[in-house]
Amino acid sequence: MKSRAWFLICAVVFAVLFTGVHVKQAQALDANMQLTTPVAVVNVSFLNLRTGPGPQYLIITQLVGGTTLPVLGTNSDSSWLLVQTPTGTGWVYAQFTLPRGDFRFTPTLEDLVAGGTVALTTPLYIGLGTVGSSTVTEVTSFTLPVPALQPPTLIVNASFLNIRSGPGGYFSIVAVTSGGSRYTPLGITSDGEWFLVTGDFGRGWVDQDFVLFRGEINNVPIIFAY
Repeated sequence: MKSRAWFLICAVVFAVLFTGVHVKQAQALDANMQLTTPVAVVNVSFLNLRTGPGPQYLIITQLVGGTTLPVLGTNSDSSWLLVQTPTGTGWVYAQFTLPRGDFRFTPTLEDLVAGGTVALTTPLYIGLGTVGSSTVTEVTSFTLPVPALQPPTLIVNASFLNIRSGPGGYFSIVAVTSGGSRYTPLGITSDGEWFLVTGDFGRGWVDQDFVLFRGEINNVPIIFAY
């Protein structure tokens, strides 16, 4: 009887230890599967989701802090990330996110042509470990729309705005334009206060305080005030 009881005790202890080892192995495998999936966590209160990898692209929506975003690709220097969101794909500035997972196999999307599309087949889940003799891998195909670069545009943000003959409030008024009017800036003063625009009135200057700028400011040439 004693030997039988002793045998039962040993069997129970062995079963507990064996089960604990397998549980830890399963947990480690699960953790590994989660870690290797490249994701970015929004690390600011609000983060702009844009149509392209740069501040000159249009804003699709804003993502709240703490949002976890699966990463589909990066630009050539990894400063921008292409991510998946409930509203679709878009680009976020990498500096305002926390990387999680393995980014070694994340594709670099550097051969984008304005106005075209790029078809990619890339693993969204890479190296998720093995179950038995099978490797866990899920592959998804997707097509990325690439928007054309928007030219710089000014939108009048007041009921009426004076267009002046020079870059300053003391210059004469050459025309008065209404709210919502759009102009392509020909230049900007060195202090960024006045834009040179053109229209039926010829050429004139508008105060940046009363317009909304859309596009890439670096594409507007600097014209020094005289």
